[in-house]
Amino acid sequence: MGGSGSLTHCALKTVAEQWEMLEPEDYEDAMAGFPLQLRLRLLSYLACYGPAIDIEAFKALTQGTEPVTYLDLAGLIGHSTLRLPKLTKLFRPQEIKKEERANESVADTWEQEVSLEAHLSAALSVSRFSNLTHLSLSHPPPTILWKDLLSFTKHTAQLTHLSLAYWPRPTLTPNLATTTVSSQHSPDVRAGGSHFYSSMDQDMSEPASLLRQLSNNLLRLQWLDLEGCTEWIPALASLAAPSDPIDSISETDAWTTSSPVVMQVFTDTWKNLSYMHVAQGWLPTYAGIDALPKQQGISSDRELVKELLAKLPVSVAETHDQLDLEKRKAQVWLEGEARVLSAGRRINNIRGAQSSKRVVMDHGWTQKTR
Repeated sequence: MGGSGSLTHCALKTVAEQWEMLEPEDYEDAMAGFPLQLRLRLLSYLACYGPAIDIEAFKALTQGTEPVTYLDLAGLIGHSTLRLPKLTKLFRPQEIKKEERANESVADTWEQEVSLEAHLSAALSVSRFSNLTHLSLSHPPPTILWKDLLSFTKHTAQLTHLSLAYWPRPTLTPNLATTTVSSQHSPDVRAGGSHFYSSMDQDMSEPASLLRQLSNNLLRLQWLDLEGCTEWIPALASLAAPSDPIDSISETDAWTTSSPVVMQVFTDTWKNLSYMHVAQGWLPTYAGIDALPKQQGISSDRELVKELLAKLPVSVAETHDQLDLEKRKAQVWLEGEARVLSAGRRINNIRGAQSSKRVVMDHGWTQKTR
């Protein structure tokens, strides 16, 4: 019924392609006659076939009183005016207007007065998104802010499935990566939480800290999509590391250490997490992988190359320059895959030590639980 050749597919695709013909003031009336599930599917079609939509279009597509449990904003979030701070306002429980409470009838006797708790709960209207369990925020623009994500997820505590595919490196200061503060009395210090070379230095302190905060907001999470996030996935291994006893850290170490004391997130706040999609989002060619020196690399790398060659379609580079390019791409891919595999092993080693169920690490071309 919903396949690529179905009437529903053709209708939704046409509406998405012609979306700009609608005037903003007509959004609500135009969408009012469609059932909620159909309007939510239209969001996905708009990401593929339509223009970037604004917050008013989102309100029209999700209008009504029916609870929203599934929301696909892949390729939409962060574009136009559909930004996380504006979504946060919609997701946050709204206070009932004072004039509405003033019109409430006064009880005849003190026995009819409601309790303080009941009065406080009545003063807030529950958001229609409070039961949201499935959410995709994938493919945002590079300008998306992690501080906005952390604020937003405070109101999505019921999430069990989340996609952050192709999100940038977690940082609170994306514009300060190359900025330092100078003083004549002290050495230069970086202005942001991560310096420009932190990814090359494998400095995952700030990403690990922000991911830990994210885990505190999403205690029910079971499924996490991090495709295209290879650069900062190793920060998850820091979250899986055993915590250093606070008593063992000297006063000097507390000032000089570059890594914060880490909680065991994968046995605590994310103890329910059972699946992670960690694909790089692309694969090297057979010719590129096959051209890598077989005698180099550690044993696990050689095993990875052998397994990958068995799955890739056979290809041959047409020129020497093309082969050299494919070989360099294959080396980059292999190095990224090795880091992700190492992070997965560390996470599951901690889960195993705590007798917890191992996390399925889906690399796109194969699944690993090691």
